[in-house]
Amino acid sequence: MKMKTLAVAAVLALSAASASAVNVFNLGDITASGALFASPGYASAANIDDTWIFSLTGSNNFAAQIARNFSTANGSINGFAATISGGSLVGSHALTLGSTDTSQELTYGALLGTGSYSLKVTGLSQRVNTRYTFNLDVTPVPEPETYGMLLAGMGVLAFVARRRKPV
Repeated sequence: MKMKTLAVAAVLALSAASASAVNVFNLGDITASGALFASPGYASAANIDDTWIFSLTGSNNFAAQIARNFSTANGSINGFAATISGGSLVGSHALTLGSTDTSQELTYGALLGTGSYSLKVTGLSQRVNTRYTFNLDVTPVPEPETYGMLLAGMGVLAFVARRRKPV
């Protein structure tokens, strides 16, 4: 009898652990391409606890958009939230939540430096196969050396134009 009870308890413990499992996804270096992904599907009333890890090289203008579109109110994600941390950031920064009758959107934008970053998305799904999508846009910021080369090139062009004799 005790073995049956232990077996049932073990199965229940494993199923509870899998229902609230933390998903970690490593996107690698997204400096050149950014990222566009969809989350895995979640069961109804499942905890969403995803961490998306990525890295950047150099200084970049960074914009994040995480969205959930739905047709009925019970299609939303309760407590839909996200934070970003790591790299050149000091502490964690919350993404801003915007909502309508049919969508939820988390957004963030900043100048980020070289480093590894972590984007953590949390919430509670309301329907079977709940998913969210996200888009990470990266635009490299020119280094000071780039501006120096541009100014030097313009100076050479001005010098050459000034030395030309009118015909």
